Amino acid sequence: MRNVIYGKPCSPELAAAIDVQSSGVVRRWHMRPVDWHRIWPELIGLDGAPPAAELVTTPGALEDAKLDPAAGAGTPNTETQPHAA
Repeated sequence: MRNVIYGKPCSPELAAAIDVQSSGVVRRWHMRPVDWHRIWPELIGLDGAPPAAELVTTPGALEDAKLDPAAGAGTPNTETQPHAA
């Protein structure tokens, strides 16, 4: 917990345990404010959840990525979409 106090994220496992043990008083996004939505995408849109501001890659897009010559050599053509907040 000392790391959290000094602005460093705790492990995802510790954040989830604290969320459960505090009965949701301290939520996972409080302890992992930068990447909570990537670790627990199922929490996006819950009451009190902050908006997930970054683009989330469409499931499977990276595995099916093809090179797009119009975008420049070696640039993957991946589909992205904003995730509903």
